[in-house]
Amino acid sequence: MTETSQGSGTPSISILETIPDRAFARPPSRGDGPVRLNGRPLPLEFEFLVQHGVSADRLLRALAAAPGGVEPLDALLGEGVSEDTYYHALAQHLGCAYYVGELPFAEIFDAVKSLRCGVAPLAGRAAGPRAVIAPRAPSVPGLIEMRASGRLHPQSFAVASPQRFAALVRMRCGDAVLADALARLPDSLSAKRGMSVAQIAAAGLVAILACALGAADIHALTGVASLMLWLLFLASIVLRSAAAVAREDAVRPRMLSDDELPVYTVVVAVYREADVIEDLIRALDALDYPKSKLDIKLVAERRDNETLSRILGMQLPARYELVVAPPGEPSTKPRALNIALAAARGDLLVVYDAEDAPSPGQLRLAASRFAVDRGLDCL
Repeated sequence: MTETSQGSGTPSISILETIPDRAFARPPSRGDGPVRLNGRPLPLEFEFLVQHGVSADRLLRALAAAPGGVEPLDALLGEGVSEDTYYHALAQHLGCAYYVGELPFAEIFDAVKSLRCGVAPLAGRAAGPRAVIAPRAPSVPGLIEMRASGRLHPQSFAVASPQRFAALVRMRCGDAVLADALARLPDSLSAKRGMSVAQIAAAGLVAILACALGAADIHALTGVASLMLWLLFLASIVLRSAAAVAREDAVRPRMLSDDELPVYTVVVAVYREADVIEDLIRALDALDYPKSKLDIKLVAERRDNETLSRILGMQLPARYELVVAPPGEPSTKPRALNIALAAARGDLLVVYDAEDAPSPGQLRLAASRFAVDRGLDCL
C-alpha cells in the first residue's frame, strides 16, 4: 500500500507499519486446509460469509460464474451482494471498526492518491483507528490471513467499502478532486479559462458582418445562414452514411471469450436525467459482457438532487458507482468525466450519454477489436 502523509499537528502514518505489503498478496496455502462446500474449496474471502448467513449455494454460484482473471470477491459482488453488506461483515471478522464517516479524516492529506490506493489517514487520536482502508478484492485474502495468524492490529485501522470510501473522500476534499480533474484538461481543449481574446474578436466580427448583411439585405443573410446549416447537416449525413455502408466483415475480429475479456469502465454523465435513469440501467444491464468485469461510473452533480435520489433509491449492485461531482466551474461534461476517470479500474473505457441505448454486443466487439490491433487507441 502507498504511504499517506498528513499535515502538521497529525502524526505521519505509514500504512506499511500496520499492514505490510505481504498482506496484499493471496497466501499460497492454509495450515488447516480450505473449507469445502459440496466438495469444492471456498476462497479465503468467502469462508467467513457462511458464518454470517450467506447461503453456500450463492457462494458456489458466484464461483462458477466468475470468468478467468476475475477475483472471486468481484464475482460475488457482481452477483448482487452489496458492498456495504460484505465489508461490514469483513470488518466484524477482522475485529476492527466499520467506517461510515463518523470519524473525521486528517486535516491535510492527498485525496487523489487516497482514491487510487484506498487508504486515508484519520485525525490524530490517542486511541482508536488511525487510518481507514477500503481494500479491493486482491487485498482481502491477505488481511484475513494476517488476522488468523495474529499479525493484524485491528484497533489501528477501520474498514470501509470502496464505494463509501470514495464518496466520503470526494465529499471531504471536493476542491482537491476538482482541481485534479481540471488539471487533466488542456487549456486548448476546455472552457475553464473562458473565451480567448481571439475567439471573442472572431465572434464579434461575425456578429458585425451578420448585422451589416441583414441591414443591407435580409434575404441574403437568410440565404447564407441556410447554406451554412445545410453544409453542416450534409457533412453529418455523409459521415453516418459512410459508416453504415462500411463492410462489417472487413473489421469484425474473433470475438473474445468471457475469460479473455478485460475489465471495461463505463462512464455516464447524468444531469437532470431522473426520468431516464431506469431506461439507462436496463440498457447497461443488457450489455453482453461479464458483470464482474464491468466498472460503471454514474457521474452526477451534487446540486441535482432529483437524479441523485433516484439513483440511490435503486440500490444498484456493486459494479455501479455513483460519483458525485463537487460544485465548480466550468460545469461541463468533460470536467464530470475527468472526475470519474481518477477512479476508473478498467483497461478499456467507454463514454455514454444518459439517453443512449447501446447495442448489447458493443463492448465485447470493441474489446475484441482492441485486442487484435495494439496500435488502436479509440473506436
